[in-house]
Amino acid sequence: VIFCDANAGWTPFQARQFADATRGIDYTFEQPCTTLEENMSVRRMLDKPMVLDESVTSLEEMLEIHRLGAADGLTLKISRLGGVTRTRQIRDVAVDLGFMITVEDTGGAEIDTAAMAHLSLSTPEERRLHAIAFHEWVTVRTAANKPPVTGSRMGIPDGPGLGIDVVPDLLGKPFFAIG
Repeated sequence: VIFCDANAGWTPFQARQFADATRGIDYTFEQPCTTLEENMSVRRMLDKPMVLDESVTSLEEMLEIHRLGAADGLTLKISRLGGVTRTRQIRDVAVDLGFMITVEDTGGAEIDTAAMAHLSLSTPEERRLHAIAFHEWVTVRTAANKPPVTGSRMGIPDGPGLGIDVVPDLLGKPFFAIG
């Protein structure tokens, strides 16, 4: 599966040029332009699935994406949406509306990846696009028990809560404290 993610970096003109030049390749287009209106102008001529992520900032925005028919799928980013609970709520409504779902975040180690794994694997399988093991991309560790990865499959670590064992010493010195 190939995703072409311009990360909202193209104008509609550039996105349409790319889509036209790659018509013979099977891929999913992800967030080519910044605004919903710009992405809609690309989607109208696109013969490929489109996923939006940067445009999904709230339940209201997700509902607007659905109303416009602006995407086939959504990438929900936990920190952008206000945490695990809010992401789960938006994910559940998006699944009910028929969207394909990926749960991500802006990156992170074991704590963040465990949250992504739980939300991803609790999404109905027929609505899951993919998951990313971000903890394998970083060198800083935050927990002793990480989400297991076998081949191309990620699981949920054993244990209560997120299933991880956070090691406070691995988090470093707090940059802000309230007492």
